[in-house]
Amino acid sequence: CVVESGARIGEHVVLEAQDYVGESAVIGDGTRVAPLVSICREVRVGKNCRLHSGVVLGADGFGFIQNEQGEQIKIPQVGSVEIGDDVEIGACSTVDRGTLGNTVVGSGTKMDDHVHVGHNVSVGKNCILVAFTGVAGSAVLGDGVILAARSGVAEHVRVGEKAILAANAGATKDVAAGALVSGFPA
Repeated sequence: CVVESGARIGEHVVLEAQDYVGESAVIGDGTRVAPLVSICREVRVGKNCRLHSGVVLGADGFGFIQNEQGEQIKIPQVGSVEIGDDVEIGACSTVDRGTLGNTVVGSGTKMDDHVHVGHNVSVGKNCILVAFTGVAGSAVLGDGVILAARSGVAEHVRVGEKAILAANAGATKDVAAGALVSGFPA
């Protein structure tokens, strides 16, 4: 494992083979990190979390702007990632760092394998994100939201508390609290 300067690792944390913990990152007490996980600089992981193999927390979000010549210019991603307590993140899942503020995953949230959370997203507490779910930049998920397999949320869309997106649903506009939506557009 590689642990960079200024990183803080809590009590009873387990780092398995070939994990990377970036500069000034924080891992809370009792968290277990499976092999080949990358926790980038300044990322904060709460207590009693479980990160499965291949998880990447805090890579740059997909931020580009086109100049007058039509070239794509990278926008610096200077925010970070905050993972709450008791969060589980499945294998090969990613949570991008924020552009300016932080990307946040609330306490008690469970993410399956191959889930992507874009930059500046806010995921509420006790959410369920099932395999191949994607949440685009600056979307907001309320507490208790369920995103079924292969569902997606477009950028800047708000999904209300305890709303459910059925499998393969695509939310292109806000979803009311408690709603059950399916299809595309959901």
